[in-house]
Amino acid sequence: MGLNVIKKRFQTNLRGFWKSYWLLLILYFLALLADGISTMEFMLRDGVETELHPAVSLAAKLLGPVLGPIAGVIGKFVAGLIVAVYWRRIAWIILLVVITLSTWAAWYNLWGWQYYEPTIYIWWPF
Repeated sequence: MGLNVIKKRFQTNLRGFWKSYWLLLILYFLALLADGISTMEFMLRDGVETELHPAVSLAAKLLGPVLGPIAGVIGKFVAGLIVAVYWRRIAWIILLVVITLSTWAAWYNLWGWQYYEPTIYIWWPF
């Protein structure tokens, strides 16, 4: 698939996207914002090395525990938006999944870590 085909599909799918998905996009941004703010909170308390998301961890190590999560929120929003526009036919599924995951992450960052420890931590190198 050539770059022109990708560009044309993106431009076609972008028409009317905001009007069709404005509510989900607002919820998506709010979920990411909650995740970002809760990430700042635990990074300020426990340090940036406790972050599990590789891109947010790198951003936090480079920019610090406040600007790193802000960069993460912006990066995740833009990336999710690009994916949702490109696959517009299933954009509502994509957005609902990331809203759910980001909301869960915010809950986990603030309260869930005390009650829930995923089994994957057994193999996690920290």
